[in-house]
Amino acid sequence: EGHVITFGIRERFDCQTWAEYAAKRFGPETPIFIWGISMGASTVLMASELPMPESVKGIVADCGFDTPSAIIKETARRRKMPAELSGWFVGLGARIFGGFRMDEASALDSVTRARLPILLVHGEADEIVPFEMVYAIKESCAAPVEILTVLPHLLL
Repeated sequence: EGHVITFGIRERFDCQTWAEYAAKRFGPETPIFIWGISMGASTVLMASELPMPESVKGIVADCGFDTPSAIIKETARRRKMPAELSGWFVGLGARIFGGFRMDEASALDSVTRARLPILLVHGEADEIVPFEMVYAIKESCAAPVEILTVLPHLLL
């Protein structure tokens, strides 16, 4: 619940709460995987450093961005807007209206403390999240990690 989207920074705690709920609801023998797409992927990667129930067995992140600031600037660039200025304004709005800082957390930072295995999925022709971000995340990951890439010609 909330009135602003925090690019996964605060939503990562929702992942932890849901995992705890699912573990209690379905029992410790039921394996749980935390899965997210796009901003949800970055959210689950940010949650990777948080304590999770024993029944959580892994994380699947499909097309996640590495840092909130980087995706804001990339989106601005693609829309022919000034990237640095856009990043500054979004950061200011985050502090004023959301009560958070854009650098409080990131997938890139959180995976350095990850313990659960992570599967990174990313499309090579992704037009929203740059494909290169998947490799930056992989290189920073402390937990076992695999990458599954989707080639554009396989989508036809």
